[in-house]
Amino acid sequence: MSILQNAVDSIIMGLEDLNSEDEKRILSCVRNLYAGMLLLFKYKLVELSPPGSDEVLIKTKVLPVYINGQIQWRGNGKSTLDVRQIKERFLSLNIDVDWKKIEKIQNYRNDIEHYFDTKDNNYDELKMMIFDTFLIINKFIANYLDEEAFDLFDELKDGYQNFVEQFIYEKYGSEIHLAIKDGGDLPVSRCPNCYEETFLYDEGFCMYCSNKISRFECQFCHDTITPEDMDSFPMCSYCAYKWQKAQNE
Repeated sequence: MSILQNAVDSIIMGLEDLNSEDEKRILSCVRNLYAGMLLLFKYKLVELSPPGSDEVLIKTKVLPVYINGQIQWRGNGKSTLDVRQIKERFLSLNIDVDWKKIEKIQNYRNDIEHYFDTKDNNYDELKMMIFDTFLIINKFIANYLDEEAFDLFDELKDGYQNFVEQFIYEKYGSEIHLAIKDGGDLPVSRCPNCYEETFLYDEGFCMYCSNKISRFECQFCHDTITPEDMDSFPMCSYCAYKWQKAQNE
């Protein structure tokens, strides 16, 4: 089984643990999501490893070999990188992930193995940590993998879209409520690719289809396209209105 499939299976098990009626399975959720995240990181390093190098970029032991009179580096043995070593490889390869948040998640995971009690008041905090992990996973898929999240996680029993909606409600619900009540930009908008209300505007990607947008600039007037205008992307709503009016004349 490939590293990618192992990663996907672990993440799916984690999400199904989260939706279980047994609160004790939330610990399994943390373990599975964290393991799946690290496996996705390793999968990217496997992708970047030169052909014939025995997946050199994920191996802890790397040895030089002579091939056709030239020195090349190859992985040796089955031991693979730990978190610190993955971070070193990513930094060297300019692969950008939120290591401060990952280290916080790692420390939290280690602590709850010994101290977590579902009767304590840290259950909600733990759930937010789970959603942070899932956000990192999805952002990594959007930025660095040639995959779409809804394809990777289509085996979820309750449906991947249902989980994404749950994620948005619990992580961004209060922000959405305040934006509607007091004005201001919504944190979540409609994705111009899949048309679901799952595009995280500040993060620049869709949780459902992994569509990524790096610039929110109208192709005609060059004004910023706001979250409320994402229905008309790559135009702002005013230019989209003018364009549609011209088409109808």
